[in-house]
Amino acid sequence: MNKSNEYATSQPVSVTITDDKVTVILADGREISNPLKWFPWLAEATSEQQANYELWPFSVDWPDLDNGLDVEGMLRGIQPKSPVSTL
Repeated sequence: MNKSNEYATSQPVSVTITDDKVTVILADGREISNPLKWFPWLAEATSEQQANYELWPFSVDWPDLDNGLDVEGMLRGIQPKSPVSTL
């Protein structure tokens, strides 16, 4: 598969959030899930904030939360690093 086809099939088309995981459905039908606890900013959001997301070619963004998920990171099962305090 060439890169342009790979990117097209890896595009997110929908998102589901449950009590314990976030699942992204890709254009080719794959479902990728990661534990919701990996994303405390999303786990602590209201249902209205969770429902307000934008799908981009390589990510899902939540504008109300000023944060998002990287599809490649989810595919690789990479747990996001915790923010580092600057204090």
